[in-house]
Amino acid sequence: MSEAVMEHRLEGLEPDNPLAFLALLGLLRALEEVDAGRAEKERCWPRAFWSVDGGAWRPVLRLAAQVDRSSLCGRIEDGIRAFGEAYALPERAVPDFPSAEYRALVDTALDAGPSADRRRLDVLAAVATDQVPNRKDPKAVFPTPLCLVTGQGHQKFLPRLASAVNLPEPQGERDPDAGSPTEELEACLFGRWRRADRKARISLRWDPGETARQALMAGDPTDERYKQGSETGAYRLAAIGLSVLPVLRDPTPGANTGTVPGGATVNGEFALHWPIWTEPASLAAIRALLLHPDLPHQGALGHLGVGAAYRSFVVQLGQFKSMAWGTLV
Repeated sequence: MSEAVMEHRLEGLEPDNPLAFLALLGLLRALEEVDAGRAEKERCWPRAFWSVDGGAWRPVLRLAAQVDRSSLCGRIEDGIRAFGEAYALPERAVPDFPSAEYRALVDTALDAGPSADRRRLDVLAAVATDQVPNRKDPKAVFPTPLCLVTGQGHQKFLPRLASAVNLPEPQGERDPDAGSPTEELEACLFGRWRRADRKARISLRWDPGETARQALMAGDPTDERYKQGSETGAYRLAAIGLSVLPVLRDPTPGANTGTVPGGATVNGEFALHWPIWTEPASLAAIRALLLHPDLPHQGALGHLGVGAAYRSFVVQLGQFKSMAWGTLV
């Protein structure tokens, strides 16, 4: 890789928000996808690290190419769109595939070749696995613990994932305050999150800031005036970020369940962990940090450039689940 020539500080991605971290993973994955289709001298070789130069921890994107904000967001959009067919899964609200159907989907992707179907395989591995027993339904695969949209009513996890990746240009069904898909990417990366989209509702409940705690609100959250909106650009990136996190067997002693890289069972509950590292790292290096068994332990990865780590639990509010704000390990 040539010497880095440009850096972008991503002010919109706060360190204690699990959605922001997933969006960072998706940003790197999308840029790598675009790089793979370019000549080596045209690639941007994305790397990321966390910096406090602006007074608070924020990720910095380092590129080995002169790419301004507008061009960067265009590249990211291209990378997201490249996953469109990979997320076109059979119509189900949640990834509760019978094991035989899931295995057939995997075999089809394996037989198709290593290009676009690498993305398909990553998506299938990220939404579920047949390598961990599902105690609720022994005939079904084990879904990702990040599936918090349970399928009740309009709460459909897989369709929302697909719509996040393949979001159309603004039309009547979307909030008029929301911009174009590319504008929303730029807003979520470089600006303060407004959570302006109240109509598309592609929320996957990964953003603690959109959790409707009715007792603390000025009005009824079902009222259009008080309805919680979502940060569409962040969810579009996070949907791609999910493809970086395959469902695995939880290595926590005594935990006979599934997890994802960065996940661990803490006091019997699933918790997602993510590191704050201070040296430029590729997506492959970040995945290695997420898989490190000492990530959930305070100060254990200082020798690898990790200055801190955050932990987020899943909380239950009435019939809904949501990710909580991350707290320092």
